Amino acid sequence: MKAFAYACMVCSLLLLASAARQQITGHARVIAPTRYGWTHPTRVDRATDPQGFHDAMAYWWIVSALPGCLGIVGLRMIRRFDRLDPFSPDFQGSQALDELSDELDREQEKKKAQG
Repeated sequence: MKAFAYACMVCSLLLLASAARQQITGHARVIAPTRYGWTHPTRVDRATDPQGFHDAMAYWWIVSALPGCLGIVGLRMIRRFDRLDPFSPDFQGSQALDELSDELDREQEKKKAQG
C-alpha cells in the first residue's frame, strides 16, 4: 500500500517536470476527450494561441498535481492506521490503554470495598 502512495508521488514529480518543460519551451501538447475516445495530440504554441496555451498549461499543472495529492493523502492515512492498530509496532495507544486499565482496576477495588 505504501508503494502505491510513493508511486503516485513519483508520477506526480515526473508530470510536474514535463509541465515545467512545456511551460519553458512554450509548446504544450493537448489530448482532448471526445465522444468516441481521445483525439490525437495537438500542439498548442504560446506565440500563436496564447489563450489556448494558458488553458493547456492550467490543465497540465492540475493533472500533474493530483497524483501527488493522492499519494500524500494515502500515505497519511496509512500512517494514521498504523498508529491506531494495536498489532502494529507503531501503535501509540499502549500508554493510554495502561492508564485506562489502572483506572478500571481502581474502580473495581472501590466497588469491592463498598459492597
